[in-house]
Amino acid sequence: MKTSCRECEAIELEYRKVCFQCWLKSSVEIKEAYRLLGRLAGGTEDDVVRLEELPRLKRTDSPEIVEVLARRSEHWFLTGHFVNLPQPYRLT
Repeated sequence: MKTSCRECEAIELEYRKVCFQCWLKSSVEIKEAYRLLGRLAGGTEDDVVRLEELPRLKRTDSPEIVEVLARRSEHWFLTGHFVNLPQPYRLT
């Protein structure tokens, strides 16, 4: 049984595009928090201190992300194809 199709690929591409646009619109504080979180596994004590100094962030999905996730759920329900999406923000 086929487990992916062009629609699956389109959903993943749209999700990546929307996440990238959200990242570009994100505040400096959010970007800094994600960078520090990404470095914690191999980071330093200074990274932990800096992260604790940042204001607490509330994760709110944009309407665009919610729409793509709804599209993914509908596609999964109709076809049985589960589109495994990456984390919204990947930092290097």
